[in-house]
Amino acid sequence: APDQPAAPDPAPILAPSAVPLAVPAPGAVVDAAAVTDPAPAFAPPPASEPSASRADV
Repeated sequence: APDQPAAPDPAPILAPSAVPLAVPAPGAVVDAAAVTDPAPAFAPPPASEPSASRADV
């Protein structure tokens, strides 16, 4: 008996977790993606560009 309820428990918990996460996902994903993408992606290019520009100037 405890095994059955225990199994369904994790399932429902994971489901609700996925639901709430899915809602904030758009915002969290955009934030994380924007911070992770632009940060590393923009860090190297902008750093190189500004550096070259400053060096040129």
